[in-house]
Amino acid sequence: MYLSTGVRWGPDVVVYHPADGRLGDAAGGLFDPWATAPRQAAPKRAASAARAERAPASAAPAPSARVRHEAEQQRRQAAAGSAGERRDAEGERRRAARAPQTEHSSRAASRLPDVLDRAAKAGLIGPLGAAGGHADGESGLAAELRRGVRERARQTYDVGRLGDAVKWFGEFAEDTARAPMFLPLVGGTGDVAAKVYNQESLDMFAEYVRRRGSRLKGRAGQTLQSDTVATYVGAIKKLRSHEAHYAVVDASVNMLAPSAFKRMRQIDGPPGQRKLALGLRARHLRAIAQAGFNRSSKRGAVEWAAAVLAHNILLRGGELGVVDGKEFDTARDLTLGAVEFREPCAESKGLPWLTVDVVPIKDTTARRREAVMPVRRRAAGGELGDDPLDAYDAVVLAVAARLGRMPPTRGRVQGAEALKPLFVTAKGAKWATADTRRLAQRLAGLIGLDGALYGAKSFRIGGATDYRAVYGPAGAERLIRQRGRWWSDIHAIYERALAEEHLGGSAAVGGADGAELEVLCKGWAQPATFR
Repeated sequence: MYLSTGVRWGPDVVVYHPADGRLGDAAGGLFDPWATAPRQAAPKRAASAARAERAPASAAPAPSARVRHEAEQQRRQAAAGSAGERRDAEGERRRAARAPQTEHSSRAASRLPDVLDRAAKAGLIGPLGAAGGHADGESGLAAELRRGVRERARQTYDVGRLGDAVKWFGEFAEDTARAPMFLPLVGGTGDVAAKVYNQESLDMFAEYVRRRGSRLKGRAGQTLQSDTVATYVGAIKKLRSHEAHYAVVDASVNMLAPSAFKRMRQIDGPPGQRKLALGLRARHLRAIAQAGFNRSSKRGAVEWAAAVLAHNILLRGGELGVVDGKEFDTARDLTLGAVEFREPCAESKGLPWLTVDVVPIKDTTARRREAVMPVRRRAAGGELGDDPLDAYDAVVLAVAARLGRMPPTRGRVQGAEALKPLFVTAKGAKWATADTRRLAQRLAGLIGLDGALYGAKSFRIGGATDYRAVYGPAGAERLIRQRGRWWSDIHAIYERALAEEHLGGSAAVGGADGAELEVLCKGWAQPATFR
C-alpha cells in the first residue's frame, strides 16, 4: 500500500471504507492493511481475519457497529465470574503485554554506591543506637530479606539530589567538626534531648548551605533559594532516618527552622513571574503541515505523531517518553504496547479508535494508575494521514514507522516489540522532555513564530485551550481535567483565555449520548482521581 503521507509500504493507496470501519485500496477492495508488505509475506493472522479475507464477494455484509456493540454487551453480561475477577484477569493481561517494572536505572545504580560511600564517611549510614532487626538463630533468608528491603527503599532515592546533599553535608561536617552529627534516641521517641540535638544539626546544616552559596560555575557564591536549601536538608533527614529505622527528629522539636526558612523567603523576595509559555494550537499545527513539514519520512511520522498526540490527549513533555535525566521505564513510560487498537462501535460513530495507556509523570509516590486515553479517527473517508490533525492516523503511521510494518488491526503490539518506546529521536534514542521542547520550538519556527516562547508544555497548553474553545469553559472542564490527568484545578492555568469569550461569550454544545469509557475499555476501572 502507498500511504497518502508519501511513505511507500506497497503498491496500493490506503483509503478508509466507512461501511465496516476497515481500510482498503483505492479501488474499493477491502484488505488487511496491518500486514507487512508485500502481501504474500504477511505473517499469519487470526483465523477470523483470514476467513473474512477468503469470503466471496457475495458474502453477507459485516454487521453494523451497533449490532457488534450490542453483541459484545450480551457476551460480557453472560460471561462467567465476578466483575472483580474479570478486572483482575484483564489487569494481568495488561501487565503481561507491558514490561515488568524496571527496578532502577543503570545510571542511578552505578552512582548510588559512590553516594552511599560518601554518606557513610559523613556518618549518615548504619544504625543509630541499637542495631535491632536481627534475631538469634534466624536463617540466611531473613538476612537476605532485610537487605532486600533496604536496597529496594534505596532505589527510590533521587541519586543526583542526594549526591549533592551528601557532598554539602560532608563539607559541613568537616568545617564544623561537630561529632556526632546525630544522637540515638535512648528510651524511644521520648528522648527529647537527642531529638533537639539532631534538629540543631539539621538547622545548622541549612544555615551553612545558605551562607556558602552556589558552587556552580558562573554562579559561585550566589545565595541559594530557600526551597533549594530545604531540599538538601530533607534529603539528609530522610537518609539518616531510613538508616536508623526511626525518625531522628519530629515536629515537636522543629521550632526554629520554620521561622528561619520564612525569613529566607522574605529575603529572597516574591517568586518570579511564571515564565511565558505559549501553546501550539490546532490552527498552528495545521499551518505547520501546510508549510511543508515532512510527515512522509519515518522520522517525520514519529515527530508529527508526538506533536498531534500530545496536543490531543494533553501530554506533558516528559510523558511522550521520559523526564530528562531518567532512564526509560517500560512499565510506566509510553511503549508500542501501550497503544491498543479498538473495535469500531456506536460511540465511535462506526469509526476506528485506539487507546493509549498513560501513567502521569508527576507521580512521586508511584501510586497513580494508568489512564486510558481514547483517540478516535476524525472522519470517514480519505486516505490514511490525509488529515494532519487526525491523531488516530498519526499514531498508526508512527507505530508503522517504528515497526517497519502496519500495526495489528485490533489489540496491541506483542512480544519484545511491545516494550520498545513509542517515540524515539532521530538517532533512535529514548525521547525525553528536552526533545519535546526542541520539537515545539522547531515547529513554531516553521511558521514564523518565536521559538523561544514555546516549550515542552506548548502542546498541552494548546490542546487544553482548544478543548475550551470547542466546548466552552463549562463544557470543557471535566474533559480537560480527565484528558490532562490533573488532580486539582491547576489545569485552569493551561487554558488560555479566548477573546471571543470575553467579547460575546460562547454557548457550549449540549446533549450527549453513549456508553461509558469503562464499558468500551474492558477490564479498565476508572480511578477515583480520574475526574
